[in-house]
Amino acid sequence: MRRWTTISLATLSLSGCGEPTAGRLYAELVKTYSAATALHSEATLTLSVLPADDRRPPRRVRIVTDYQAPNRLRAESYLAPDDLDSLVVSDGQFVWQRVVEADGGGVIRAAAPEALSGLLGESGPVLPGTLPGLDIVGELRLLSGTAPEPDALTLTLGDDLEEIGGQRCRMVTVRSDDAPEHRLAIGDDGLLHRVTVSLEQPGAPGRMQIVWEAAQVELNGAIAANRFAYQPPASVRVVEGATLAAALDKLTYRLDSPLPKVTLKRLAGGSLELGSLVGKPILIDFWATWCGPCAAQQPVLQELHEQYGDRVQMLMVSTEPAAKVAPVVKQRGLTLTQLLDPDQAAHRAFRVDSFPTTFLIDAQGILRHVHVGFDPAGSAARLREELDGLLTTPAAP
Repeated sequence: MRRWTTISLATLSLSGCGEPTAGRLYAELVKTYSAATALHSEATLTLSVLPADDRRPPRRVRIVTDYQAPNRLRAESYLAPDDLDSLVVSDGQFVWQRVVEADGGGVIRAAAPEALSGLLGESGPVLPGTLPGLDIVGELRLLSGTAPEPDALTLTLGDDLEEIGGQRCRMVTVRSDDAPEHRLAIGDDGLLHRVTVSLEQPGAPGRMQIVWEAAQVELNGAIAANRFAYQPPASVRVVEGATLAAALDKLTYRLDSPLPKVTLKRLAGGSLELGSLVGKPILIDFWATWCGPCAAQQPVLQELHEQYGDRVQMLMVSTEPAAKVAPVVKQRGLTLTQLLDPDQAAHRAFRVDSFPTTFLIDAQGILRHVHVGFDPAGSAARLREELDGLLTTPAAP
């Protein structure tokens, strides 16, 4: 029977004997990685449903990572030995990310941040094995020096030992307010050999288990310089941005291209051809009546509509029937032009797959900005700043 020993904050840094504590193991792990200047690791990321379901077999991805301080990185993932799924390369000057999409995708590029921590933020690349949106302790967070300190966590040491990759490992469970519970396997070599996290699946039975397990890990070894070199194939589209997130928006939503020519029904009657809207900046918001973030954003949109008046054309688009949209619009006091997209032609043309998604188009009919989701702390200010910028763009002749 497995037994657990809970380590209180008072004992994290204390030990009257040589026996390890969860706090000591974790603190040494953080110290070891934050002092490292290079890493090579090969690992497997396994995603599975618990309890096991034959209809949903585990999915495994092989991940190869090389890092050289302060900001050179190569992270690859493979679905099969020769099937490259994702690629991120930072050569110290630029950071590149391969993007695969139904229409072929491309490569996005931005200036490389000065340190590894800059590659792990929201504006950085989607790195294989880092579980975006989850504040999980992993090898890159440890290397970047951004892993939480022991006193910010509740750490629990398991009595069981397990051999992973030839190393005897102790299990430390990490709990915090900022991340789902996860379990670290820390080897006698002081290195991280496995991370296990179990997540609820909203609206679905069972739990999703994610396991990152290293087959090979080496700190401070020599890494060939050409591992951090990258030249995209000549046939691939390269999109640049101030950040990779901005470049990804350009690629995904076709920013800097003309407004799609789609005709939609007006909630008030008649129709409107989007491609004909030139001469003024345009705001188009895709929303749904059931969408909580949409409801939170709409007072901001209404305020902007009242502030800018007829200087900016403001439109809202829904796929739902008029009978469902109309009462919600009335209840929320929305006076923006309401459009209906029952066959989702506009959603497909704009590549919308989540709500709210808001586009800003300049007076010449060119897509310039996109916002996915709503940030109560900053969305309103960003929309105003961008609209003010678009109002200085000359109208089409």
